Amino acid sequence: MIALYQKSEPLTSGEIKNKIQDIELDFIQEDFPKLLASIQEGASRIMKIVLSLRHFSHHNQANKKSVDLHQEIETNLMILGNHIKAKSHRGAIEVIREYGELPLVECYPSELNQVFMNILSNAVDALEEKMLENSSLTPQIRISTEVVKADEGDPEIGRRGDTGTRRRGDEEMGETKETIPNSQITKDKQQTTNNKVIIRITDNGTGIPLQLKQRVFDPFFTTKPVGKGTGLGLSISHSIVVKQHKGQLYCNSRLGQGTDFIIELPL
Repeated sequence: MIALYQKSEPLTSGEIKNKIQDIELDFIQEDFPKLLASIQEGASRIMKIVLSLRHFSHHNQANKKSVDLHQEIETNLMILGNHIKAKSHRGAIEVIREYGELPLVECYPSELNQVFMNILSNAVDALEEKMLENSSLTPQIRISTEVVKADEGDPEIGRRGDTGTRRRGDEEMGETKETIPNSQITKDKQQTTNNKVIIRITDNGTGIPLQLKQRVFDPFFTTKPVGKGTGLGLSISHSIVVKQHKGQLYCNSRLGQGTDFIIELPL
């Protein structure tokens, strides 16, 4: 419209010319579409976050529901989007999805979302810390899902990802694998006869020292600085998975290479 006006009225007054220079009209004409697109993108992102938060809080905690676990994971990633995107001191955290075909899973969605949020938040924090030590690192979170049938036996659920851990009988990130010797994670023999869903969340962050790894599910235990964590997130997550869902939650880690959290849920 401005261009048409300037074409139809080429002889503008000196006052108008001075005003055009004052407001840098050429710059506005060039930059306005970009600004408008940025505003539209921001509004769209806000709408997605609001919808994700509504989905996150909508579930009735008192009742089990059949849900799409991939949708639940994506909801948490959307909420964490501002922490995952590029910062001034690092690039964006790359989220690698290796989703298998999953049926709807009967669970307590609100509680299970707590588990996903705790593990993903810890992964982001570990990557932030690692980037302070190694700015050339490509920060990654890898999320994989699969169904393991009862007749397939004990799966090698550590076969993917940068940390490459196995649950038992193999090496853990280059060292002998140790399942955390805690009564909390003793396998319920009755659950081994059922098919199960495996959700694995892996990061290539700081990792956890071997002497501390056995305590990750203990209440009030945290490796974060004072004021940065309560030490309850993983303890609550373990209780949600094991006690409420009759599943298992494992932690594999090697200092300096990253951490693996493996969630098993019975079908």
